[in-house]
Amino acid sequence: MNDLTKEIKAEINMLKKYSHHRNIATYYGAFIKKNPPGIDDQLWLVMEFCGAGSVTDLIKNTKGNSLKEEWTAYICREILRGLTHLHQHKVIHRDIKGQNVLLTENAEVKLDETEYEYSGSEEEDEERDMGEPSSIINIPGESTLRRDFLRLQLANKERSEAMRRQQLEQQQNEEHKRLLLAERQKRIEEQKEQRRRLEEVSGERMKERREQEQRQAERLQRQLQQERAYLVSLQQQQQHQQQQQQQQEGRQAEKKQLYHYKDAINPNDKPAWAKEVTHNIHGMQTSRFCKRHPAFCYQSSQFRCLCIMRTALEVTLNLLWQSGLSLMKQQNQIKCLPLCTLAMFANELLRQEQARLNEARKISVVNVNPTNIRPHSDTPEIRKYKKRFNSEILCAALWGVNLLVGTENGLMLLDRSGQGKVYNLITRRRFLQMDVLEGLNVLVTISGKKNKLRVYYLSWLRNRILHNDPEVEKKQGWITVGELEGCVHYKVVKYERIKFLVIALKNSVEIYAWAPKPYHKFMAFKSFTELQHRPQLVDLTVEEGQRLKVIYGSSVGFHVIDVDSGNPYDIYIPSHIQSQVTPHAIVVLPKTDGMEMLLCYEDEGVYVNTYGRITKDVVLQWGEMPTSVAYIHSNQIMGWGEKAIEIRSVETGHLDGVFMHKRAQRLKFLCERNDKVFFASVRSGGSSQVFFMTLNRNSMMNW
Repeated sequence: MNDLTKEIKAEINMLKKYSHHRNIATYYGAFIKKNPPGIDDQLWLVMEFCGAGSVTDLIKNTKGNSLKEEWTAYICREILRGLTHLHQHKVIHRDIKGQNVLLTENAEVKLDETEYEYSGSEEEDEERDMGEPSSIINIPGESTLRRDFLRLQLANKERSEAMRRQQLEQQQNEEHKRLLLAERQKRIEEQKEQRRRLEEVSGERMKERREQEQRQAERLQRQLQQERAYLVSLQQQQQHQQQQQQQQEGRQAEKKQLYHYKDAINPNDKPAWAKEVTHNIHGMQTSRFCKRHPAFCYQSSQFRCLCIMRTALEVTLNLLWQSGLSLMKQQNQIKCLPLCTLAMFANELLRQEQARLNEARKISVVNVNPTNIRPHSDTPEIRKYKKRFNSEILCAALWGVNLLVGTENGLMLLDRSGQGKVYNLITRRRFLQMDVLEGLNVLVTISGKKNKLRVYYLSWLRNRILHNDPEVEKKQGWITVGELEGCVHYKVVKYERIKFLVIALKNSVEIYAWAPKPYHKFMAFKSFTELQHRPQLVDLTVEEGQRLKVIYGSSVGFHVIDVDSGNPYDIYIPSHIQSQVTPHAIVVLPKTDGMEMLLCYEDEGVYVNTYGRITKDVVLQWGEMPTSVAYIHSNQIMGWGEKAIEIRSVETGHLDGVFMHKRAQRLKFLCERNDKVFFASVRSGGSSQVFFMTLNRNSMMNW
């Protein structure tokens, strides 16, 4: 320990004596820094401050990691001057390196480090001449070299400052990114919490709905049991009248046929719906109801209405339906009764239309009051608009009370509230399909030569007629949905508060969802590409309010895509048809939780579920090949053929009514709302007219 102390003191003494030189870092003093007990004290030396750093730092921060030859010579000369001073006093610097050669802000070179060793005596030092050694390297223009060196130091300092600022900016950017990620994670957690709450509320509502449906089912079951008991008692009362009824049927004169199909005599030449009429009315007595409501009623010069009479079983079920019972449940409960008994019961009810029921019948829920039978004026009728369109009508949609009509050559508005005037909105553009979404202020279309999916703003279309808003007129009136081209068909499906847009393209199916403000547009949700069969018709169903499935029809049959997994599979392939299949409609049946469908193709229709199982042993059979098929919200399905318009029950496929044409013509379904169905006819030369049918749905069961 004493040797180390002596060595330190010797070095400090040498610094005191020999550091007063322009090329040696000056020594100013020393002090001991006291530390807490257990930690050694520290000896601190106070030296001259060299603000420009070491030569090593200078080289690292210089471009190319090298200095000019003049600067290197200057530094070497200053180092040698310092060493000469030390050697004159018998002192050796034992550690000459770049880190120990310091630079001041004035470009002065200073030797640092305390690794000195004394190699002589003080007496020799005193005897020795102390003259200034001559320069080792004689460099002309030293002042110019110093200025260049100062500029180098200044540039090095500025570069260091720029690097420091850049590092600071990088740190700030990283901090900003970290904050953004934290905020995004917070939003995700909030959305998860909101989704969880919505699921809880939805689950509670579904539970309440199931409980309510169960209570209603129990109440209907009790009512059905009461009705069955009443029918059994009424059957016993009617048995004694059976013989008299048969005698009246024998004396009944031959009635005129309730259909007319040109002048065909051979029964085999009749269409399917005519044969069905013959089968339904065979052996049935014509009641006063049929006499008061003739079978034919001419409502237009283009059509004749053929009203199909119900069988005795259908009349009975109709009366029960008026009392609030379900049609399907009643058929399951009363199908065990004899058909002849039900026929007598129906005829008895119709004969007593002016008489009051006795006290026993007054307490029954079956309403047989003849005032409920609609007058003849409620029979469905067909009318047409005078306007003839020069090009073929391809689609239409109701906008308020007015009708938007899409043709081969543009988009027009048919004013139904006034004199039937037609306004041209868009010209020289083909409109294949359209739907008005008034709540979103948009018109969804497939339009243009490339069949793009375009969304038009209704405010812009309204201004095309009124011209009362210059601001709207300046804006673009439509946007495209994605980059989709070659669209074949689409369907807008509402699920809870979300509006889905499922689109059929040439080889794929896309699903978009409506994003509200600030986006206010359809955004991509799912995409299913490289399908085995090209979709021609598409729809979307929600199984039990949870699972989304895409149903589409192709030239082979009908297929399903599970939206969650993306797996496609077939649900119905008509194997009895060898050629290509033309799909007409996909109808998701009501009250089936989105699980069952009616698939219409060619001149047939089958009932299947979303897993490809046949749910009903019934095949809907059209009388002729329809050119257009559509589901209407009176729970019926309509087919437009060249010879007649057929209306059938969507639940059973039974024929409810038919409208015959005077001459063969091609018809196309457009749209429907409330009790009106709009369709168009195409004449030779390409001109089209718009027709509408008033169904009077409240009396459809009384045809």
